[in-house]
Amino acid sequence: MTRYGSDFPEPPWTYAPKEVEEWLTGSTKGAKLGKLEAFKNESVGTLENVEIVLDMDAKTTRIQPSNGFTQWLQDLTGKAKFEQHFEVPAVAELVLRALAKGRYHAIVRVKVDTETAHNNPNRPKDVRGTVELLTEASFRTTRCDAVEVEILDDDGGDAPAIVTIKRVLKKGEHAIGVRFNGPVREEDFRAFLSYLTGNLNATFVVAS
Repeated sequence: MTRYGSDFPEPPWTYAPKEVEEWLTGSTKGAKLGKLEAFKNESVGTLENVEIVLDMDAKTTRIQPSNGFTQWLQDLTGKAKFEQHFEVPAVAELVLRALAKGRYHAIVRVKVDTETAHNNPNRPKDVRGTVELLTEASFRTTRCDAVEVEILDDDGGDAPAIVTIKRVLKKGEHAIGVRFNGPVREEDFRAFLSYLTGNLNATFVVAS
């Protein structure tokens, strides 16, 4: 039993990366290592300003430049682009369902590539409606390379979560990011993380 009276491994939000790894591997299915940045408010049982970053375990290929000079310049500046081969709407659905497990249901803003597909806090969408929107957008355009989604929590909506998913990446970028802008209950975060790691074929990324 931990010092806080729980039988679960204690999340080391203020500890070293090795302890973060031990908490992830001991608490969730399939997690390898994680970038988790947060401040833990022990008095009320919340985590504040949590951010996680993941890489998809998917085939990755370099996007070939139009000519040799451009390729040389990209190699020189580190701006080569790579494509991960996964379906953005399908991955978005899994991430949104994970957030729903953590009591984040009201999806108020959806951006597909450079186009805002939905932005109405008064008429939020649910997971199904958002996935339908993303699927329709992918048919209307030649690609659906990136999405950004804002979801409000069920406790008044004052701590939104921002999800970014993209499959065209520059060196050092990652496919999935989830940022909680404000406090999130620890038990809600556990529910979110447990569903995510149990259903998404991805790897947590170490903070550099």
